[in-house]
Amino acid sequence: NEIYLAYKELLEKKKIAEDKAQADAVLKLSQLAEKIEAQERRGKSLITRFFGNRKGTGQFLSGLYIYGDVGRGKSMLMDLFVKNIKTGFSVRRVHFHSFMKEVHERIKHWRESDQEGKRSNIIKSVVSEIAEGAQILCFDEMQVQDIADAMIIGRVFEGLFEQNVVIIVTSNRHPDELYKNGLQRERFLPFIELFKSKMDVFQLKSPTDYRMRGIKSLKKLYFTPLGADADDFAENAFTDLTGAITGGSTELLVKGRKISVPKFAASVAVFNFKDLCDKPLGSEDFLEVAKEFKTIILCNVPKLSKDDYNQAIRFIHLVDVLYENKVKLIITSEVLPQQIYIEGERSFEFERTISRLNEMQSEDYLYLTPSL
Repeated sequence: NEIYLAYKELLEKKKIAEDKAQADAVLKLSQLAEKIEAQERRGKSLITRFFGNRKGTGQFLSGLYIYGDVGRGKSMLMDLFVKNIKTGFSVRRVHFHSFMKEVHERIKHWRESDQEGKRSNIIKSVVSEIAEGAQILCFDEMQVQDIADAMIIGRVFEGLFEQNVVIIVTSNRHPDELYKNGLQRERFLPFIELFKSKMDVFQLKSPTDYRMRGIKSLKKLYFTPLGADADDFAENAFTDLTGAITGGSTELLVKGRKISVPKFAASVAVFNFKDLCDKPLGSEDFLEVAKEFKTIILCNVPKLSKDDYNQAIRFIHLVDVLYENKVKLIITSEVLPQQIYIEGERSFEFERTISRLNEMQSEDYLYLTPSL
């Protein structure tokens, strides 16, 4: 099908390397896509029974859980699936952390709007809303660390399974390892058993860390000056790191504030300096970026004057958050790091930023595993 053909095309064009583990994962994704597409071809009434039965009595199509070490290409393969499956059903790809934030926000909204307590099962209402918006849900980088997530996640996924939503997950951990050593984990264990009973669990056992290979293949991580060559550098870096998957755009939501992500794929995001540093954002917002993406390509960093104090402070905070969470950073800039902010209020603080920018280009830093 189209997923396999898209993967084969990337191989033939030498955009990605041959990898038996990835090929096996593509086979799993292709088989799942074929089942979905075949169901669609059988006619609307059967589709309604298959996907639309809100009482859970219709046939359930098993989802797929792909786990493996960091950098093995899980996110790239998920992107390949989302972009190439031929179906009229709605498909949604979302980072798992963002999804759980959305669930909590929906629960809060329902509670605030149900002050008389007429609705007995708010989570069921939230799940119904989510299922109405997507019949195929693709969760990237599933991990459970927060007790607030752990205590509701079972009910959320049980509801999604009951509504016959097809679920695809990527994670660094086997389901048995989720929320390991977490508080009140015994209450989380039934979810793990439910999850394993509904999902085809597949380990992507590739020996190669492609994220590190992609980073190390770049001749530099900091490109100056700006211009056409810098633009080409950023574009090529994105292609090398994502396996040539065409990027999409999205938005992150932090307490009502929207952070626009112009381009992302496979845990790599591209931002313009103005996207993050010309807007009233702070460390909390940058932490959300660090949670969502493991590599940031930051384009068009300018030389800042003494009048650009706010932009300078935001840039300092951005670098601090990315550095502390071991996120990889690739930059195109008008000038070298030591020339970005040499005069102006608190310019002395920029000395730390210079040091961190230089360290973030070192091999020792590149081998660090992201904290979030």
